[in-house]
Amino acid sequence: MKRSFEYILFRSFAFLLRLLPFSVLSAMGRFLGLLAYYMIPIRRKVTLFNIKTAFPDKTESECRLICRNTYKNFGRYFFETVRLHSIPKEKLKEFIRIENTEILDEMLAQDKGVVGVTGHFGNIELLGVAVARWGYPVDIISKPPNNKRVEEIMDKWRSESPLNFIKKDEGITAFRESLEKKRMLTMISDQDAGKDGVFVDFFGIPSSTKPGLAVFALRSKAPVYSAFIINEDMKNYRIEIRRISTDDLTGKPQEKIKELLQRFAGVLEEYVRKYPDHYFWMHKKWKSAGLYKDF
Repeated sequence: MKRSFEYILFRSFAFLLRLLPFSVLSAMGRFLGLLAYYMIPIRRKVTLFNIKTAFPDKTESECRLICRNTYKNFGRYFFETVRLHSIPKEKLKEFIRIENTEILDEMLAQDKGVVGVTGHFGNIELLGVAVARWGYPVDIISKPPNNKRVEEIMDKWRSESPLNFIKKDEGITAFRESLEKKRMLTMISDQDAGKDGVFVDFFGIPSSTKPGLAVFALRSKAPVYSAFIINEDMKNYRIEIRRISTDDLTGKPQEKIKELLQRFAGVLEEYVRKYPDHYFWMHKKWKSAGLYKDF
């Protein structure tokens, strides 16, 4: 009964939202994100704690401003997701630009497939759609929602764009096939991975990270890239492509895996320091390091 109610509510709400212009969705999302900051404090305490932990030199008011803007941004991203898969490339070009695409061209030319990695930074679904609309063969690994009927609606939306989703439960075989087909297997790899993860430093604090991206890259010898999407203003976005070097990795396999994960964590931290309100501070990033005992 609960799942059916969730489905009906989600479907009705989404139907109405898809009738609105993209710019209106963005504005609504920012407003409701700010409303959530004040009215739904479930994760606000964790969010603020994470920001203060990452930026100990910032004042209380500075941290609270980052926290409020984070809520507004992720409200915007959530609402934009409703329509972004149906936007053609010509329209996307009006408010998105992608820098350093030659990196992707060079990597694909090696004919090994490409491993991509990013974090919960900015509108990551829009990032994937834009890169795919530009003609790149992107496969992104996703975690499906718990409600299967809601998942069906989201699958229908996502079928409107060339971005291909591989669900985590499809397993290693699907991931391997992506690289064998010379596609860009892309993962979102920055949430706490528990005790079985590999610990790397993020803002100077050990952070448990899933090793999958590093394992696939090293075994396949596929080149590795990272990508980040930045809000330039209330309308426009900029996507930056970054190369993550693997040629100079040395040591035992586990040492190489850890170093590659550390390199990604370092690039992610670089962007979070520049644009702190673009990061999803709501999750317990350092849970396995024992930082949330009072929550």
